[in-house]
Amino acid sequence: MSTFATRPPSRPTPPTLAILTALPRAVLVIDESGRIAMANAMAEEFFQMGASVLARQTLRDIVPFASPMLTLLEKVQRQGWTVHEYDLDLSTPRTGERHADVLGAPIQEVPGAAVLLLEPLSMAERMGGSLWHRGA
Repeated sequence: MSTFATRPPSRPTPPTLAILTALPRAVLVIDESGRIAMANAMAEEFFQMGASVLARQTLRDIVPFASPMLTLLEKVQRQGWTVHEYDLDLSTPRTGERHADVLGAPIQEVPGAAVLLLEPLSMAERMGGSLWHRGA
C-alpha cells in the first residue's frame, strides 16, 4: 500500500529518476546485494565519481573502512528500519575531509534495497553542533 497521494490519471507523473536527480541532497539507491543501483548528481559531486563509476561499486567500496554508514545500511536492509545518523566521517583520500548527516530508509517494494540521503556538513556546521552539545 502506497503512502503517497497520486495524481489523477490525466496528469503525467515525472519519472522517478527525474525526481531523484532534482533533489538538493546526495542520494544513493542501494540494491539488495549492496551495490549502488542509482546515484544522483549531488552524490556524484560528494563522492567525486560519475554515476557510471558509482554503479559499479558497493557502498563498502566508497566509504572508509568500518564506517558507521555501513552499519546504518545494514540496519536498514536487514531490519527494515529508517535510521538517521549525524556527523558521520566519510573522509577518504579521494574526497578529502567529508562529514555528513545520513538518513537511510528501506525501499518497501524491493526487499533488501535501501535509499540513502546524505546532507554534507560544512566545518562551521560541525563546529556549531560541537559548541551546542557542550552548552556554549
